Amino acid sequence: MSYIRPKFVFLALITIFVLVGSFFIPITAKGFNFQVPFGGRIITTIGCSCSPGTTWITVGPPRGGSFLKTPATRVYAKNRVQIGRAVLGLALPVQLPCLQTAVPACVPIGFGNPINIIGTN
Repeated sequence: MSYIRPKFVFLALITIFVLVGSFFIPITAKGFNFQVPFGGRIITTIGCSCSPGTTWITVGPPRGGSFLKTPATRVYAKNRVQIGRAVLGLALPVQLPCLQTAVPACVPIGFGNPINIIGTN
């Protein structure tokens, strides 16, 4: 009777698990797209005074939400992010705060997804 070492059995099980599990990982030709699409009319715009160059905007339907226009945002078309304008763009799927000055420090007044690209009418 042969004795099988526990270390060998453990490594064999891990190898089988990795090989079988790799068949269930989806792989696409485009890769991963982790951006959130949005579009609609701008309802509100508020400047974030503790974050220079950042504006918190709320977009209405059909695909609205709260978003942050930062200095890194690429703005296309008319380059006007104003109330009433129709916008279309892509944002990152993380929520960042819009910070306003409150007398000893800065406080968050709202959260939004940072915009990667945006186009206006």
